[in-house]
Amino acid sequence: MSSRTDIEKFLDNMVDMIFNTKRTGREHGFRVCETDDSLRMSDICEGDKCSVALEKCPPRSTTFLDMHTHPPRQSITATLPSPSDTLNAIKGRIRFMCIGSPIDDGVLRCYEVDSDTEDARLFRKAMKDGKSSEAIKHLARVYLDESSMMKQVGLWEDLLLTKGGDDASE
Repeated sequence: MSSRTDIEKFLDNMVDMIFNTKRTGREHGFRVCETDDSLRMSDICEGDKCSVALEKCPPRSTTFLDMHTHPPRQSITATLPSPSDTLNAIKGRIRFMCIGSPIDDGVLRCYEVDSDTEDARLFRKAMKDGKSSEAIKHLARVYLDESSMMKQVGLWEDLLLTKGGDDASE
């Protein structure tokens, strides 16, 4: 399957969640499960201002995509995976992770996650051992595109300009 093309099938749902996060200040998310070369989206879940619990994929399927939003914060990190996002993706062997935020009229970043790399192993070990500063160093390598653990595969901007008419520009 082609990663960006398959991710784009769910773009309208992602934009809706970014809009809802702007409106409520809460995280929203969904998973896309892959079984026998078919993709199925879970229900959209609403969390709180810090997290959202997503449905698990059924047995004999894998998590193709984990998408969630971060509430607005004026920072470039609003669409970057947090340490817990990254750990969940690695432990869950999630193939793609997308994070959206209503900052800058709606931004969405998607990453391909490779749980089998040395970077992923070292990151997971640092998190398990409670060495958060060491884990952050491994995560910083992802942000600088120097890590094999995660690679950005998509960036969409200004997503809210076409959503909700005048509400999108508030």
